[in-house]
Amino acid sequence: MVRGAVLLLLGVVLGRGGEPTVLPWLLTVVFLGLCTPNPLGRGAVWVAIGWAFTLLGGGTVTLSLLPEIALDRPVQILGRVAGCWVETDAGWTAPIQVLEVAQDKRTLEVRAPLRMGMDHLPEALTRCGGVVRARGYLVGPRRYYNQPLVEVGTDSLFLKSTSLLEIVEGPGWWYRGIGCIRERVSPPGWQLDATPGERLAHGLALGEAGAIDVHWREGLRRVGLSHVLAVSGLHLGLVAAWIALLSFRWKRGRRLLASLTALSIYGGLVGPQPSVLRAGVMAAIVVTALLMRRPPVAINALGLGVSMLIALDPGLIVRVGFQLSVAATAGIVLLTPGVRRNLQDLGRALLRVGGLGCKAPTLSARGAEGETWRWGRNLLQEGISVTLAAQIATLPWTLGVFHWFSPPAAIFNLLAVPWVGLSLALSLLWVGLEVLLPGLAQPIVGAALDLLTYPCTVLAGMGPSLWMGQTVVVGPLELSVALVALVAWSLRFLVGPWNHALLLIALGALAVGSPPRQAAGSSDAEGRVRVSMLDVGQGDAILLQDGEFSVLVDGGGWTRPGLGTRVLAPALRKLGIRSLNMVIVSHPDIDHCGGVLDLLRVLPVGEVVTETLKFEESPCFEELSTLDIPRRSAAAGDSFAVGGWSLSVLGPPALHEGPLNPSHNSRSLVLRAAALGRCVLLTGDIDQSTEGELRERWGDEALRCDLLKVAHHGSRSSTSPGWLYATRPRIALISVGRANRYGHPTSQVLNRLADRHIRTLRTNRDGQITLDWNRQPGWRVEIPSRLPIPSAVAP
Repeated sequence: MVRGAVLLLLGVVLGRGGEPTVLPWLLTVVFLGLCTPNPLGRGAVWVAIGWAFTLLGGGTVTLSLLPEIALDRPVQILGRVAGCWVETDAGWTAPIQVLEVAQDKRTLEVRAPLRMGMDHLPEALTRCGGVVRARGYLVGPRRYYNQPLVEVGTDSLFLKSTSLLEIVEGPGWWYRGIGCIRERVSPPGWQLDATPGERLAHGLALGEAGAIDVHWREGLRRVGLSHVLAVSGLHLGLVAAWIALLSFRWKRGRRLLASLTALSIYGGLVGPQPSVLRAGVMAAIVVTALLMRRPPVAINALGLGVSMLIALDPGLIVRVGFQLSVAATAGIVLLTPGVRRNLQDLGRALLRVGGLGCKAPTLSARGAEGETWRWGRNLLQEGISVTLAAQIATLPWTLGVFHWFSPPAAIFNLLAVPWVGLSLALSLLWVGLEVLLPGLAQPIVGAALDLLTYPCTVLAGMGPSLWMGQTVVVGPLELSVALVALVAWSLRFLVGPWNHALLLIALGALAVGSPPRQAAGSSDAEGRVRVSMLDVGQGDAILLQDGEFSVLVDGGGWTRPGLGTRVLAPALRKLGIRSLNMVIVSHPDIDHCGGVLDLLRVLPVGEVVTETLKFEESPCFEELSTLDIPRRSAAAGDSFAVGGWSLSVLGPPALHEGPLNPSHNSRSLVLRAAALGRCVLLTGDIDQSTEGELRERWGDEALRCDLLKVAHHGSRSSTSPGWLYATRPRIALISVGRANRYGHPTSQVLNRLADRHIRTLRTNRDGQITLDWNRQPGWRVEIPSRLPIPSAVAP
């Protein structure tokens, strides 16, 4: 056991500074080594595990699988539809297995997964399967260069018109049958009048996470239950159970073959999701072993199944869903027994420390009550052990990729078992009834499914709580040390109190990697203040800090929720933010307000300030009004202070005449933030006419600033020469998305800034930008070390 711990640490040391490209080889070593009793093979397994977990703990490894393709030029892709077209709020999407890519008169044979989408399906296109040729622009994973770096999404191709899609080959008999079933279960337009229960059934039974209300998904994620929306072994087990129940009179061989057939059909309906592939192959191996009358071994089935899948599709190795599925399963198989024993020992130790002793219940060992006690206790221990084992194995992804940790996740998972089991069973029954008896599924099980959505509604409405979950940013070294200690504790590498010391080492490593709040002035005797422009793509997010006080102005946003929790919260946590004194929303456009809505559900906020637009006149503001957070409106002439920051509102006026367009950028809040003798001018998305009104109202002297947030992401409709003459900034900050479709920042604005010799920093080129200063001359400018531009000291 000690040797295994030493080899695990050796793997951690070797993994420092490594590249994710070696992951396929490392996992190959792991699964081959698990299949051999040779001590050398077992030793290689521990080294490879430590190495792989260190690489994964360093950040996301969902790398683009088409690195040789330029994203700014059109491509032509030949690919096979590896599943079915699914209708979402944004249109129709399907997984595509790329066969060939053509660009600039060159053709590449590529084997890589791709997500293709379009507004509606052509009449000639079948629902599932087939080979298609499409033309468009490839979109790679979106990277946000903050600290930490966050990567979201996968390679995708969205077609602007169905005329850009050509059907090369129709589907075979298998996909035609699956398509017919899909038409019954999910007819086009089913979401228009779908009940909550129907959405829950599609999400749980068919793996369509997009069918679930996005706030439900966020609520499940916050308490560590997002995995219930991924089709896995539990789903396949319930399908097999239904078949076994219906065919209990058949002979054993026929029952197993019927189960295998049902699992194949179900896998075709769900599509080639990584977790489905892993669970499906393992199920096929187990059924084959049973048909051969050989006892199946879980770890052998996992190793053989994963090896087969990687051999057939090496691209699976960099898909986070596949990594999570394999890691969670391996953790359950390998770590659960040790975790259970350690929990028992730890419980006895705590009872002794508390003076409660460790006596067994006085009930008779043969009595019914005694048997019930032991059965309930064993069930509880097993449930907690399984959950903890899966959490330990997936720790590199939970913290290193998603930057989120829910302390009571094990308890929530245990409480969710009956709800998930019942909901999933009814969802599968609903799917079966829709296929066999269309129209009867909703009357029979619809009401029960609607009732089962109540926990999702409760979780979605929960506010931020430190105990429910929090954003965590842990470095690769600390995460690796914590993981090694947790695995060593699970496998009982040491005995007695030394084993429990490993648990304390793991918690200490995580605490070091996620330090207590350290804001700009808290560790600097000179008292520095800080301005950070975060990279949120095509949007704005500016953080003002002074010691323990902080203000966030805007929060970026996507067309769908998620940016605030996936991108903004980790960046704020890295800057030492556990709560915000104030959040200011300059105007209700989604690229300024959407991320704020996400953030308010996971981070305590003292107050929200908006402009005077009525809440019901904007969808974003209307949703903001439903949250239980103090809020107020601000207009020209208002002022307030947060720590050492003095904020003055320069616009818009308090009153306005006539109807108002909620997306009208001229109504953006314009703020003058001053601290320690310098000021920052934050301009939202105002245009040149509003700039003129501000000059006329306040005069050029009142608009002078050191740092200027360039309005509207560098649009040509803003930042006029007169505005630059009035403000006279030394540094201009532009928050803008990479390769955005608006062409921001425009050459006109960049030329105006260059003509006045204003240093310009842009998030699409520099990533996160941080400036801090005290009362001494000069300030510091920092940008992420991952980008090619080094940190510098501004004069």
